[in-house]
Amino acid sequence: MTVPLEFIHPKPLPKLNFTATDGQYSAKIGPMSAARAVEFFWKMKTAAIYGRADVSVYDTESLSYIFDEHITFDISQPTENSALNFEPHARCLSSEIGMISDALNKDRTFAIRGPFYEYEYAPEVDFADREFRYLLDFSLGAGPMVLSTVYMPVTPDTAAYDSLMTAQSFPIEIFGFTIMLHLNVHYSHAYPESSNLVVSYSADAAGTFDFYE
Repeated sequence: MTVPLEFIHPKPLPKLNFTATDGQYSAKIGPMSAARAVEFFWKMKTAAIYGRADVSVYDTESLSYIFDEHITFDISQPTENSALNFEPHARCLSSEIGMISDALNKDRTFAIRGPFYEYEYAPEVDFADREFRYLLDFSLGAGPMVLSTVYMPVTPDTAAYDSLMTAQSFPIEIFGFTIMLHLNVHYSHAYPESSNLVVSYSADAAGTFDFYE
């Protein structure tokens, strides 16, 4: 891909702040060099996460289903403020594009944010010598379970409060990095032996991330 010289941005990235204020529940894409972070922003063409999720919870006492959901998903449509809505030469028209890709409603979230500094750097460290990361957030609800970038380990309180726990994990490749999506279910659904429930759940997910040549 050749970009006309008149469209070259005066800065490597049209971004003002590279310090992440959160990210505890995000999947990290990185660390990567400054050159790779710049390439990631300008060359990303499409981003999509797709798959399926199935869950059924049957109560043997009431002889009825509490939950019975089967969904497929293909989340790939960026919102208006996404850089993916612009060809690379047009992205320089914005002084700050916060979301690389973003699809939001009450049951699902898909966003790639950044880049952010991987570490805190002294002012005298050159931009080209710094490392960066992007943050990917994903969440999809299907009845009582959630497929997301949040890993939820089993703790002493998990069983006591019937909290969500990670039952399965799925790797997704992006830009040479592997991130994980996690299928989180309630403890009583992962271990229904002590209840009057018959539980079945499964999911799979994959990602497609295309870049301009």
